[in-house]
Order: sequence, then structure tokens, then C-alpha cells
Amino acid sequence: MSDPGTVLHLRLDSTEPAAGTALPASPEEIRLFFSEPPQMQGTTVRLADAGGELVATTEAVADEADARQVFIVPAEPLAPGAYTVHWRVIAQDGHAQRGDFDFEVRGSR
Repeated sequence: MSDPGTVLHLRLDSTEPAAGTALPASPEEIRLFFSEPPQMQGTTVRLADAGGELVATTEAVADEADARQVFIVPAEPLAPGAYTVHWRVIAQDGHAQRGDFDFEVRGSR
């Protein structure tokens, strides 16, 4: 049981692909699983290549079936290499959270 004075904030529970994963091929989407639905206004998920250049993707959207899941879709299959996902969300209580995680694509497009 949590202390009633403790404030629990939105947190990133997991990702697909998982942080540190080496994938055999480009992922069709990049999905973040949060502990609660973030406010989508102010939510950003950006993908950068190993050189820090942004990779074209869709805007971040919440999954219609589960608003705790937010995802982006790369505009084109990702070339082999290292990638970093940078994310920023705003919790329902107004607190901003941010972070990043890396993954690698080993196979061809």
C-alpha cells in the first residue's frame, strides 16, 4: 500500500523495440508503453540515427484501444544502424517526463 502523501507520476514501462535490442530488420513501428495515458498535446516521440539526424516518422499518436500506448511509424524502412528514440510526454497532472532509448537495426530493409 502506498503512502497517501506519495505522488505517483507517469512513467515509461516498456518499449517495442525494447531498449538495447538488436533487430534483424526494420521495425514497422516504435511503441512506448506508459503507466497512464499521457496528454497527447505536448507529447513528442522523435527518432534519430547514429549521427543525431532526425529520421522521418509519423507524429506520435495514442493507440485507440489503449491510450497508455503511444507510437510512431517510420516513413521508410530503417537502414541498418543505431537509432535513438527521444520522447517527451505530459502526464494528466501536468508534469512533463522525458527520456530516450536506443536500438539497432542489423538487417537490410
